[in-house]
Amino acid sequence: MADEDKLVKAGFEVVFKPVADLIERLAGPAAEEFGLTIQDHVRVFRLKRQLRLFQRTKEMLEKAGVEPKRVPLKFLGPVVESASFEEDNELQDRWAALLANAAATPKDIHPAYIEILKQLSSTEVLLLEILHKKGSPKSGTYDFYKELAARLDIEHLSSDVQSPVPTVAEEVDNRLDRLGVVGNLTRLGCISVEGIHHGPTYYSLTTFGKNFCRACSPPKASQRNAKTSSSE
Repeated sequence: MADEDKLVKAGFEVVFKPVADLIERLAGPAAEEFGLTIQDHVRVFRLKRQLRLFQRTKEMLEKAGVEPKRVPLKFLGPVVESASFEEDNELQDRWAALLANAAATPKDIHPAYIEILKQLSSTEVLLLEILHKKGSPKSGTYDFYKELAARLDIEHLSSDVQSPVPTVAEEVDNRLDRLGVVGNLTRLGCISVEGIHHGPTYYSLTTFGKNFCRACSPPKASQRNAKTSSSE
């Protein structure tokens, strides 16, 4: 058995130690083989997710017409590691976009973005996406809250075009508050909040939040053209 396999096996033995007796009783002589099967499943799953990550990254770079540059290993390693465990395709696309941007303009991507993305839920990514796309809800409260309601599956609000904005806003604000979305994004420095619990809440991206959203969005052809022009 290779050293790497021994380390992986040791890791699984530690994880499964609390239920080892149960597995042995259930599987009998096949207990060890059962443990190895689980390891194989994890390896296959991660391999498939890594393959998808690189495929999506390649697609994004080709669509933008960007020639990828070398990405430092201390950035590449954690991105691939985290993305290989991501089951949600939409969230994994954020990792692919982050990697694509790192390959397009390495100096513009802060290593802290990796840790932030690891701490975000799909709902938090959704709020950032809509803020990045539509801007502060101050300038488009109705559309902002309607889209959030639709994406959060608050059907009785998103489907009723007659629902008054305050009603939609209150329901969405309460949902975000219960999920801890606002607190986490504020803690991470991605958004600032005004008027919370006093009518419609006004969310806005911080400068850091805007840069993070751009880093986790597919690179654009204009990025390449701008860099090329500045170097000529």
